[in-house]
Formats: sequence, structure tokens, C-alpha cells
Amino acid sequence: MPINVATVRTAARFPELLPDVNIMNGVAGLELAALDLRRFGNRILRLNDINVEQNANVELRVFNDKEKYYINTFGLRNRLVEPFNIYSTDFIRMALMGVAAPIVNYRINYNLWVLEPTTAHKLKHGINLTTEDEEILKTLDIRSEVNKGNLPLPIEYQLEREYQLVDGRRTFTYNGNALLTEQVLQTIPSNINEFIVLESVSAAPNAIADNVRIRIDRDDDIDYIELNTHPMQLNVPVACFIPALREIKFKVIGGAMVATQLQWTISRYKLTDVLNVRFGLVTREETDPDLWNKVKGGVY
Repeated sequence: MPINVATVRTAARFPELLPDVNIMNGVAGLELAALDLRRFGNRILRLNDINVEQNANVELRVFNDKEKYYINTFGLRNRLVEPFNIYSTDFIRMALMGVAAPIVNYRINYNLWVLEPTTAHKLKHGINLTTEDEEILKTLDIRSEVNKGNLPLPIEYQLEREYQLVDGRRTFTYNGNALLTEQVLQTIPSNINEFIVLESVSAAPNAIADNVRIRIDRDDDIDYIELNTHPMQLNVPVACFIPALREIKFKVIGGAMVATQLQWTISRYKLTDVLNVRFGLVTREETDPDLWNKVKGGVY
């Protein structure tokens, strides 16, 4: 199930890193969209990692609000993660094109960061400021910090500085059968003052005809993510960062009863005052005004 606008709008525990995997088929000379998102609301997106098959006939095309990138996949590493950092505030599209021949059962994996823009993000990306942003700018010197390049903070830095592991990072495995009916392989509950995060998924590739799919529930978001195992690799996980306040369910279903091999990684983090604000769990009136301004402004 490809990432669509509804998926992006469902994201709520920012930042979230959403995974996607695709099997692509198309005629020569015609663009075949793997991702096409437009007018997705109060979000900033960052196309993060791309994993493709090396093929001189296949051109990868990425478009965002301002730029176009045409990349022949023969110049990329075969079935390994290539780091990309392509931002979008209104439009992002990733497509494949067969240069001289059709595209047949071509595998592509990627992930996408979804952010709620802070005041610092809005200044950097030229997004209109709200009344709240203007009030924050009166109390915090965010504009000069953006001009200096100190803000907004990189996602990776935020995760290292503000997300405190409380129970390690654990990888789980399943070696068994996918059935015609959906199976819940694991339900991972959260604890008081903690939250859990799904951080990676991998699978040994099943045949296309087997139609084996991983489904992920996050709290009340049923089938939030669905991934077909055919484009995946057991030894090259698809990274993700999907926080849940109550529980994550990891499920599998097949179009036939067939052996499958899966792995997924779960972490537990402390639910701090900063994250209560960022996750929208408290109102301005329920927390320290200075803390609220710093989180919403992008200092934290």
C-alpha cells in the first residue's frame, strides 16, 4: 500500500519516518510513479533513503517544489540504501522510466520523514507564519539563529539529544508461514510515561504471486503501513521511525499459505515534557509557556 496523502496526514507523533516498498511495471518511455504527494497540509516531507535495482535501462526521477533530479540507476549501488535528503512543503514525486525497454517487476524501497513545521522550519522554507509564530518570535531570537544556520535542528540530532532509550533496542524474528487470514505476530504495549517505536522492518522476499504482506497497526491507526515482502531483503532493513503511545501490532497475511521470514526492531523511549508538547499531548495552558515556545519554535 503506497504512501499517500492520507498516510501523511495520519502521522501525528512527529517526526515520523514512514517506509514503503514497491514492485513497478511500465512501458518504455513513460514515467511510472512510485510516490506522488501534493497539498498534504501542515507538513514538511523529506525523501530520505532509496534502494533500487541497478539497471542501465531505468532512470529514477525525483521532483519536489523547486527541483528535478534525473538519475540513471546504473550509477547507484544494486539493492543497497542510497542516502537522499530531498525536502518538500507542497509537492514531491518519485518516478521510474524505462529508457529503451519496459520496466518489469522492478523493486524499489524508500522511506519518507514527515515533520510538523516549527517556526524555524517555516522561516527556512518560506512558509507563511501564523499568529502563534509571530508571538514566538517576540520572545525567542529564532530568526537570527535560522540566518546563522543553527536552526532548524537536523532530525538526526533531535533523535540523539531528546529521545532517551529506557529499554534498549531489540530485534524480533518470525520464521513460519504466512496464512490466507491475517496473523498478529506480536503486540508490543507501551508503559506509563514511555512510548514505543518501530525502527526497522525486513523480510526474505516471497514470490510476487504469494502476495505476502506485512501490516503495522499503530494505536488506533489500523493498517497504518502495509509492505509487500517481494521487494524487501532480510539483510538490508527498511528503516522507519513510527512512535506509538499505547501499542504496535506487527501482522502478516499472504495470498497463499507459504513460508516467510521476517524481522522487526522495536525501541522504548521516555515520554518527556518536550515530547508531550511535540506529540500534541498537552495544550499551551497545560505546560510551561517557555517550553511550549521553544518546542513549537524549533529550539527543541
